[in-house]
Amino acid sequence: MNPYFYLFTTFTIFFEIIAQSLFKFIHNHNHNHNHNHNQIIKFYPHLKIYYFYIAIFCYTLSGYFAYKMLKYDQLIVVNIIWHIIHFIILFIIGFYFFNEKLSNKKLVAALFGLISISLFLLDGHSH
Repeated sequence: MNPYFYLFTTFTIFFEIIAQSLFKFIHNHNHNHNHNHNQIIKFYPHLKIYYFYIAIFCYTLSGYFAYKMLKYDQLIVVNIIWHIIHFIILFIIGFYFFNEKLSNKKLVAALFGLISISLFLLDGHSH
């Protein structure tokens, strides 16, 4: 695949993860969870609206880079690669930063996601 595909995929995932993490950050504060990673919102609750707007802006950038990715491969391949990488990274962020619980089924699902990405990337067949 073209190096730009990987660059645009990275940007798409990066901005989408920032957006979703900010939304989770805001929701954790709204539900009064006492996690150490919410210290900024606890001390500056008036910044929540700015986190929301930054998240919306990041989703906009993510959409733009997703649009750019489509130039380099098939729609189904682009979306599956992007979403599986995105889900695996959010899986890790949810576990380490938001103390979300993992089950054996979730771990197996993540493993299948990695296998899926590998098969798509090893196929080498583009449109």
